Amino acid sequence: MDDVLRNRKERRDLAANPVNHEPLRLVSQPQLEELTGIPGRTWEDWRQRRKGPPFIKCNRLVRYDIAAVNRWLASRTIECEAREHA
Repeated sequence: MDDVLRNRKERRDLAANPVNHEPLRLVSQPQLEELTGIPGRTWEDWRQRRKGPPFIKCNRLVRYDIAAVNRWLASRTIECEAREHA
């Protein structure tokens, strides 16, 4: 029984994000378009130019880890100074 539990834990560990050990939540490009409002052609362009967030590719299947996308988007946040109205 201990071997079975250990193997399950090992599988969970393998499925975790190697950077922060969070479980991966993978989304497709159409799902990402819906979540962000950013057109699919933009995601494709960023992928081809290696400019966008990290992605996972297995053969022709492309998936994004939503946590990695959120970190990537957050890293592009620009803080604006509050202006007082005259």
